[in-house]
Amino acid sequence: MLATSSKYRRSWLVHPRTTCGHHPTPRAGVSGHHTATSRRGRCCHGSTARRPSAFDGSPRTAGSSVPLKDRESSHGDTRGGLDAVYNNAAMQRCGAMPDFSVEDWRATEAGELDIPFFVSKYTWPHLVRRGGGVIINVASEAGLIAGSTPPMVAHTAANAGVIGMTRQLALEGAPHNIRAVAISPGPVLTPASDRDLGDNQAARDAITSKTLLKRFARPEEIVELAAFLASDRASFITGANYPVDGGASAW
Repeated sequence: MLATSSKYRRSWLVHPRTTCGHHPTPRAGVSGHHTATSRRGRCCHGSTARRPSAFDGSPRTAGSSVPLKDRESSHGDTRGGLDAVYNNAAMQRCGAMPDFSVEDWRATEAGELDIPFFVSKYTWPHLVRRGGGVIINVASEAGLIAGSTPPMVAHTAANAGVIGMTRQLALEGAPHNIRAVAISPGPVLTPASDRDLGDNQAARDAITSKTLLKRFARPEEIVELAAFLASDRASFITGANYPVDGGASAW
């Protein structure tokens, strides 16, 4: 459960992950919660959903279309201001070299690296006008280590990029009191991924085999860290990446 004390920033702009969903999204529980949804794509575990068109910077939020590419949009201001941006959207494709196609490479880079860039770019002026805030980018353990289940050359490259971009955003944001941090989860058992994996215990074991704890994370183990990082209690934290991967990146 997300804390709701005044220590926690009150406004969020959130993008959820795809249906395969290793990475959960904060939900109601933070006052002034702003939610944006993204179209869905194919996940690395092979489940499929609707393929997105090229990301145009125009995600939808709470029943209405909000074009983030509109620099003059006052969406963040009309709802009391924007304090925290939680970049959690992604669409990735996985496959082995050399058969991994250029199309799949470009789709993954667009689906995992372009999205947090565009959202950060077009919410930046709102944070500056607000006098600061925090951008939380959800990357992946794949940005820190290679993976064979499944092969993921584009996924690893994109998430390493997200971690690097977070450091740069922290540097450029510091004069405006904008913090930037990244969270790199390992495998998280969301309702969607639980459904997709079904009773395939071999697949479950393969996915968690690199973790030291030999299990999936629970969604709240990621979300509660995000809530803390968005709070004033984390006001001295910026430019950092937090692996929440059960020890997978430790060896």
